[in-house]
Amino acid sequence: MMKSFAEFMIKNTGHKDKKTAKADPLNKYVYEKGMHLGERLEPEEFNEAVTAGTKTLRKEEATAYLHYSMEYMAKAAAALGYKDDEARYKEYADGASKAYSALILKGTAPDTDRSAKLVRPLAMGIRSEEEILGGGSYERRRSI
Repeated sequence: MMKSFAEFMIKNTGHKDKKTAKADPLNKYVYEKGMHLGERLEPEEFNEAVTAGTKTLRKEEATAYLHYSMEYMAKAAAALGYKDDEARYKEYADGASKAYSALILKGTAPDTDRSAKLVRPLAMGIRSEEEILGGGSYERRRSI
């Protein structure tokens, strides 16, 4: 079941917009299509969701969860001795991390004071605290 879910996620990667997909070298690691929940409980007035037709696209959250899921799938495959699956899931975990960084972080730290956007890359292992804070503490950064 875990492998079926991981393959479902991989099958649904890529930008919905064909022009955007063609222009993005990390397109195959962006999770924007298909069913995904992401962090749907963030207050709507703070959400920067993009709407396509009747569906709300949450590529930030979904791409972060793609990375997170693939990272654990790679670990599970390694523990079970499935080297090909481990390599495939590790590729998608690494690719989704890079895609998330390109989409959201645009450098090292998100340009926001919203806790969900600040915590997500740390909690999901996309970036370390050192990378996010650039060598300083959060308190020091806020006082500058």
